[in-house]
Amino acid sequence: MTRNECIEKLNKLPWYTTLHFLEFNGDFAKCLEYDSKKIYYVPKSNIKGILPKTGEAMKILPNCNFYVDYTGIPLK
Repeated sequence: MTRNECIEKLNKLPWYTTLHFLEFNGDFAKCLEYDSKKIYYVPKSNIKGILPKTGEAMKILPNCNFYVDYTGIPLK
């Protein structure tokens, strides 16, 4: 799958969509959308800030950029 194909699919997601990070596959983050049980591939270059760890939630920003959502994760 190319970066453009991934971006096309991600552009169709509603703004409130949360993806959960599974693993890195080369230059892509493999993510699961729990409600639909669909897998999405987010280009690493579209992840802003800290890269996610397995199970962490990612929220969408404009232009198909994503960030790790720490609002529901307790601090250690």
